[in-house]
Amino acid sequence: MSPSPRRDAGFASSYFADRFGQRRSGVDELFPALLRPMLVLILVFLSGVLGYILVEDQSILEAVYTTTIILSTVGLGASRLSDLSHGGMVFTVILIWGGVGTVAYILTQVVGFVVSGELNMVVRARRMERVIGSLHGHVVLCGAEESAEQALAELRDRDVPVVIVCDDTEHLSHVRTRFGEVLVVDGPPTDADTLNRANVTAAKALLACLDTDAETLFLVLTARELAPELLIVAQASDPDSVQKLRKVGADHVVAPELIAGTRMASVALRPTALAFLDVLTKPGEEALRLEEVVIPDGSRWSGQTLAEVKIPSHTNLLVMGMRRKDVDTFVFNPSAKEKLQGGDSLIVLGTTEQRGKLETLLAEEGSS
Repeated sequence: MSPSPRRDAGFASSYFADRFGQRRSGVDELFPALLRPMLVLILVFLSGVLGYILVEDQSILEAVYTTTIILSTVGLGASRLSDLSHGGMVFTVILIWGGVGTVAYILTQVVGFVVSGELNMVVRARRMERVIGSLHGHVVLCGAEESAEQALAELRDRDVPVVIVCDDTEHLSHVRTRFGEVLVVDGPPTDADTLNRANVTAAKALLACLDTDAETLFLVLTARELAPELLIVAQASDPDSVQKLRKVGADHVVAPELIAGTRMASVALRPTALAFLDVLTKPGEEALRLEEVVIPDGSRWSGQTLAEVKIPSHTNLLVMGMRRKDVDTFVFNPSAKEKLQGGDSLIVLGTTEQRGKLETLLAEEGSS
């Protein structure tokens, strides 16, 4: 399985996020909470207008004026009160109490909304939406599997912005407990609207780690339709689903059962070699990693050989392989005579700090 070339994007190191994951957002809860009393207030107002028309034989304008004064608590003057009939006075008393009760109910809803923290959640939700909408080159992580959590840990360790797409409230709560600040889109990952809220069209990659292969298949189809150039990595629970996921648009498919079986056999046959490879993926400390570095166009080293660039002496990185621009095949253990060109990718072994040194080195522009 050879990787397809993809566009590179700069990653921001941190973004605002907060505790979210409820089935309904604060806005969704505020709207019905205030809608009902507002409708009651409108009904009371219309009732007042109709009442003054029928009881006091006022015109529509006079009835609207009188009702507005009563409900706004401005009050009628003594001369106006004396003009009312006994029935009008009784109706005015009822209208005042109805209006006061409705306004008090509205204030209770608003105060309760603020005190309970819902207003704060609405503000933060809006802020999170703006942050996600401004992302570019981020990773959209879909699902609540253990593999998704491990992928999140690796991506955050590399300061890669991640947007989690999940509708499992319990899982989101666990993720927030473990990782703290996270960017979350709460909704079904297979839904196109949910993926759009995660700004999938501007993402660098999407990781599909759903419960079933059927859901993963639908997610891949939806994501590929929304973002044709998106790098999609899918997890397959059933090895038989690997080819199906590739056919519908997954660039890479990871089958844990196949990987586990192959690794167990490799440990039995080559324990020392596997122990060496463990160094590349050992979490929790500065470890050696396989890194990909793209040679930028205009680099002073474009057209130079590996021997002339002297990557090991400048960065202490070991060049394991390279891939030519727009070519899917790799050159393993390239010779010192291999020439570098803009757009080529170098596969190197080393630390993150050493990779940074190589990126700085290759970013040096040539003389014009």
